[in-house]
Amino acid sequence: MFMLDDSGSMMIEVMPDDYIYWNQVDASNNSIGSAAYVFPRADGVYGPTDYDNNVATIADNIAYTALMRSSSFNKTYYNPAITYEPWKRYDGSSYPNASPSCALHNPERPGSGEAYCRDLTSNLQNLSTGTTNWRSCNASGCYATTTALPKSDFWTATYFHHNSGSEWTWANYSRVEIRSTTPSYSGHGRADRTDCTAGVCSYAEEIQNFANWYSYYRSRILAARAGIGKAFLDLDNSARVGFGAINESATTVDGVSSKAVIQGVRSFSPTNRSAFYDFLYTHPIPADGTPLRLALDAAGQYFSRSDDKGPWADTPGTSSALSSSCRQSYTVLMTDGYWTGGTPYEAVTADARDDNDSTAAATITGPGGQTYTYSSTPPFQDNRSNTLADVAMYYWNRDLVGSLANEVPSNSIDPAFWQHMVTYGVGLGVTGTVDPADAYNAIDDATIPIIWPDPDTSEINCSGGHCSARIDDLLHAALNSRGRFFSAQNPDQFAKDLSDVLEDIVDRTSSSAAAVASNSTKIGTDTLIYQAKFDSTDWSGKLLAYALESDGSIDDPDGDGNIEEHAVWDTSAAGKIPAHASRSVFGRIGTDNLELDWGSLTAGQQSTLTGMGIDEDVLDWIRGDQSNEVPSGALRKRLSILGDIVNSSPAYVASLNFGYEYLPATATEQSTYFAFKETNQTRTKMLYVGANDGMLHAFDATSGVEKFAFVPNASLANLAGLSAPGYTHRYFVDGSPQAADAYFSGSWKTVLVGTMGAGGRSVYALDITDPDSFDASDILWELTDADLGYPINQLAQPAIGRMQNGEWAVVLSNGYQSDNHRAVLYVIRLSDGSIIKKVDTGVGDATTPNGLAAPVLVADSNRTIKYAYAGDLLGNLWKFDLSDASTAAWQVAFQSAGTPMPLFRARYLSAGTETPQPITAAPEVGEHPQGGYMLFFGTGKFFEVADDSDTKVQSLYGIWDRDDGTTTAYVAATDRSTLQMQEILAEPTINGRDWRIISDNAITWSGTGAQDGWYMDLASPLNGAEGERAVSAPLLRHGRAIFTTMTPATDVCASGGTSWILEMDMTSGGRLDYSVLDVDGDDNFDPDDFGSYAGNSVPVSGVSTSGDVGIISTPTIIECGDAECKIAAGSSGAVTHIREKGAGSSGRQSWRQLR
Repeated sequence: MFMLDDSGSMMIEVMPDDYIYWNQVDASNNSIGSAAYVFPRADGVYGPTDYDNNVATIADNIAYTALMRSSSFNKTYYNPAITYEPWKRYDGSSYPNASPSCALHNPERPGSGEAYCRDLTSNLQNLSTGTTNWRSCNASGCYATTTALPKSDFWTATYFHHNSGSEWTWANYSRVEIRSTTPSYSGHGRADRTDCTAGVCSYAEEIQNFANWYSYYRSRILAARAGIGKAFLDLDNSARVGFGAINESATTVDGVSSKAVIQGVRSFSPTNRSAFYDFLYTHPIPADGTPLRLALDAAGQYFSRSDDKGPWADTPGTSSALSSSCRQSYTVLMTDGYWTGGTPYEAVTADARDDNDSTAAATITGPGGQTYTYSSTPPFQDNRSNTLADVAMYYWNRDLVGSLANEVPSNSIDPAFWQHMVTYGVGLGVTGTVDPADAYNAIDDATIPIIWPDPDTSEINCSGGHCSARIDDLLHAALNSRGRFFSAQNPDQFAKDLSDVLEDIVDRTSSSAAAVASNSTKIGTDTLIYQAKFDSTDWSGKLLAYALESDGSIDDPDGDGNIEEHAVWDTSAAGKIPAHASRSVFGRIGTDNLELDWGSLTAGQQSTLTGMGIDEDVLDWIRGDQSNEVPSGALRKRLSILGDIVNSSPAYVASLNFGYEYLPATATEQSTYFAFKETNQTRTKMLYVGANDGMLHAFDATSGVEKFAFVPNASLANLAGLSAPGYTHRYFVDGSPQAADAYFSGSWKTVLVGTMGAGGRSVYALDITDPDSFDASDILWELTDADLGYPINQLAQPAIGRMQNGEWAVVLSNGYQSDNHRAVLYVIRLSDGSIIKKVDTGVGDATTPNGLAAPVLVADSNRTIKYAYAGDLLGNLWKFDLSDASTAAWQVAFQSAGTPMPLFRARYLSAGTETPQPITAAPEVGEHPQGGYMLFFGTGKFFEVADDSDTKVQSLYGIWDRDDGTTTAYVAATDRSTLQMQEILAEPTINGRDWRIISDNAITWSGTGAQDGWYMDLASPLNGAEGERAVSAPLLRHGRAIFTTMTPATDVCASGGTSWILEMDMTSGGRLDYSVLDVDGDDNFDPDDFGSYAGNSVPVSGVSTSGDVGIISTPTIIECGDAECKIAAGSSGAVTHIREKGAGSSGRQSWRQLR
């Protein structure tokens, strides 16, 4: 619920209040209205009521004239360093630029003439000022101006630049008039402007900027609307947003009488988003007070509704069952001033006026039996009643809807698992006396004394210290309800703070999207599974190692499901990250490889870092020093040194064997590989994983101790923001690294290649042959390129190998959002990071953006790369021919009149319309018994905002590349007419789990009607298309193709969604003729594991993850005795295992998997 401050002070054109001098009197004790405006106002600009037309003087030689028109002091006034953009509409488009000759007083009040707009290209004499009351002030107070003012001498488009010294000295200012006779403007911060060139603005640019400021930012409400409108654009459709205004006295919201709340929460769909923006921009501003306590109480009462149209309903505002007991509820309360005291402005709910933060609350019990009891302790208690903080606590420490299960996600910041309201306070131009950092740190540190000052609830308009105490009370309200508090001193900062608030709300979840890794291919006494996790409440991360039971389950001796307490090691434990002074952190500054230790850097390197905002304290913080974290210093407080690990899957590297002793005998390196791999048998076992603390981390896989860390150059520019107390989450080293052996510079090496994933558009390589002696010289290179996008899910399989020209290379797809919007394959020289070849498909543009997903490589019998296959966002499966010793011949394998053509185009056909199906994961490849290769892949994507609500049908495919020398488009048909269809026939529930039965249609590979492969649409026979998709790479095992699919959750209480693991005959894509899954749980794979379809007992082909696991990606497979175990981490953070049939007698084995 967003609650707008619509108090009368929002009309004011001055901020902060310090220079307004409220409630001044003259020598005769007569009231003198404060100077609320810098231009004579028209009537009814923001609604039917107005403040008195008291305007700051324009007289020369009066410092107040300049002070009120200088952004150094009046933070709402025109600042030439800022580019003022028109407001944003709900759909992201912008309002039009203001007209300098008729700049509207309010963009939502169009018209012409003095009542509606102001001519900024003339002086004030051209305006009728009506009943303007001119006011002048000095350091002591204000007085009415009685002399006639020389309006003809005051140019409307004027600002004053404060040079230095006292703000109360006229000579300390420079006047700047924006006139057509002055052709250009520079200085005064214009270097930051985006509408000018190199800090020099033309008259047209400057007067346009001033006009935009006048119409869209001139007053507090105009500037607030600009910031709010911009911030809410980033919320996606899945958010539920309501709107309120603190002075709205009587409304009916979804059938219930209310105050303050104007529209209940709604999905932020285009229709509801449009309504929100209409409320925001058009709501009238009355000349009334600031009843924050009453408004917050109204929001709390709204979230306490239990009727079927209330906020907990599936579709609020319509009659629907209550179902989403895990929803989190927030109210964002913004204000430009101090709340109004007195009885008419207090909370309507009597209990909300009690001293709720100084009184113990009732015990609340969750569905798992956990309990919570609020006890009155510092820093929450204040021994005062009827405060804003009491209202916030009342709606936090009690269960708002007792009929709903207490399933609200809790976290380290907010322990509440019951239905409650969290309050965020956002102040505009106001400050209190309590340090917010101290207040929040006091939650965990009782030694920090927090004394909440008295806001005097009986005083209607505050005075003296009671005013700042009311701002402290807004902070206290946020603290009590485990929200956050911001106090912006200017409109630009307000917009940023509000964006941080919304991002913090969206990010308040805890889960992990990364895959697991294992140190073995079969279970033994020392077999470990490694899992990366993160907590988004503080953006901390950790890596854990678990022992496995013989059945593949995680060791859990007490059976309580809390596997973390039984972890073999946990990187969040003391000593796992070395002390900052002894920690080995390496990086790149420009092209220099070095240890990132301030004392070891040259003056030039220090200067480079300083230019990025990284001084010695910040660099020490990055290394793990916590001595300068708040409250002791100014840097962000961390509960964990290791940052969040979101999408980076850990890579386990010990001894490797790529079979390179089978390289051509003519290859220099062939004869020495055996000795190299034997030497590495005793190499320290390592885990490599990227984190969003800007680093790739290298951990000892046996002990969990960090050996070293690497900071890519691409991370440096944003590291200063990482240490800021107001940090808003972003991605850094988010890609999954991969390791391989390679030969260059005269010796064999083990090389780790990684990308930034969602964190940036670069790729790096490290020499990790000897991790115990890793130093800066082992940083091989880092590459950025304009055609390289965000390589999300890149390097999902090792893509490093020996090319036909004898060079060792990494083969990399360009990912998404590249500058050219096309699908491009990179071949990068492994020794130095130079680009050997870019193979551009030529497909994609700004209108239809494209990008290439992770490749899979095919080598010849000599272990030398000859082909790469990869899919793109437009559904094309590409074959890249790398089989020639000449790099000039490397190209897309299929051509038509010189135009690259795909091997296959994935399309879903419905009602005669073909819809492209995006391919975003690497395919898998196997040898076809009749020659050539079979490519296995799925379609769908899940990395953009709208993807979670996309229900278009996606599919699984097996496509035959005959590799017969044909150079034209191989599978020409796009309607799938040359493919064998398979389908999902049934989804029975057996022994409490959901299983799948698929068809077993035969496929024809030769002769009449020969087919090009098979497909299966991911549509439930029970529910139809639900948005199921395949976004992780498939596996081939024992003649079976194994796919993992995912379906985003429509139930917000689910852990992101659900997944299916499907196993089918790789020959046909159809049902196997034997049992591969243990349906009855007896550890056998026999007909007792069959399901029933059409009166027949048939093998099942898939199983769904349970609801508490969530979405999984490609599992790790380990031998479990005679069986195999698939082990995967779910989006809930849980680790699941599924037993499957091993090699045994698995039917036809004529197909050979290549890797």
